[in-house]
Amino acid sequence: MCLAPDLERRRTTVHSRMLFSWQQVHFRVLEALILVGCVAKTRLLLFLRGGAELLFDGVKKHQVTLPGQEEPWDIRNLLVWIKKNLLKERPELFIQGDSVRPGILVLINDADWELLGELDYQLQDQDSVLFISTLHGG
Repeated sequence: MCLAPDLERRRTTVHSRMLFSWQQVHFRVLEALILVGCVAKTRLLLFLRGGAELLFDGVKKHQVTLPGQEEPWDIRNLLVWIKKNLLKERPELFIQGDSVRPGILVLINDADWELLGELDYQLQDQDSVLFISTLHGG
């Protein structure tokens, strides 16, 4: 009785199981982390001034925690989240298309968002985002 063929068959089976690409492994691990809530959440301070707060029930400061997701949060995704979760009335006065309406200044950690990539800026945990409306009636 020879054990070599049996050992060779087992080695081939184990080897074929290990042929997952790193992308597949990464995706599966990330998927599992998302399912159990282990992906890091992003905590932000959102400030609204210059009348923009009136669209948010007059609340000028919001401490928000964005859920963990596979891709990093950017301003574009944040605006969608704000529209869905915080904006109380007249979204057309705050959002136009996938950006803020012209006349709303955006500062990220006290820097003009135009210097940081605008909609593509990837948010970091504990970032501060300030929206200032420069549109006033008269």
